[in-house]
Amino acid sequence: MVPLPEDALPLLPPQLDEYRPTETGEPPLARATDWVRTTDPETANRHCARPNTMPQWAGSCWYYLRFIDPKNDIALVDPAKERYWMPVDLYVGGAEHAVLHLLYARFWHKVLFDIGVVSTKEPFRRLFNQGMILAFSYRDASGKYYEPEAVTRSMASPSWVAWRLASRSRRCRNRC
Repeated sequence: MVPLPEDALPLLPPQLDEYRPTETGEPPLARATDWVRTTDPETANRHCARPNTMPQWAGSCWYYLRFIDPKNDIALVDPAKERYWMPVDLYVGGAEHAVLHLLYARFWHKVLFDIGVVSTKEPFRRLFNQGMILAFSYRDASGKYYEPEAVTRSMASPSWVAWRLASRSRRCRNRC
């Protein structure tokens, strides 16, 4: 990652004709290929800006409020229903899920509290953490991960074998 020089700030987003995800499911900003793919004028190295400006967790951080009032097409949640049902008594999740999802859920809930949409400062009373699932994975010298079944003797031997969290996060990288 290379920071922008100060004279290139502020970095403004490009104008887009369409603000829907692309046909391949990428965020709208991925449509602006000249803006996403750039070349460093000093080094001539190519860089790729991340078109996903908000992680997928942010879109699911308030789902517990919609469960309270799923058919409301006027407001996020009816205030009376929110006061009755909130906060959630118990949240059950794994370590990675708890760190990422709950971090964003608490952040957005605090924003909604500050603007008066919800009546509680915290969305969840208690967290039960289920732990972390671990599995074998191979990684080659370039850092690419391989599932154990994909590694064959004819391949260059992996530089090392590591335990890794069995999660989607290592696969969800920008594909520029």
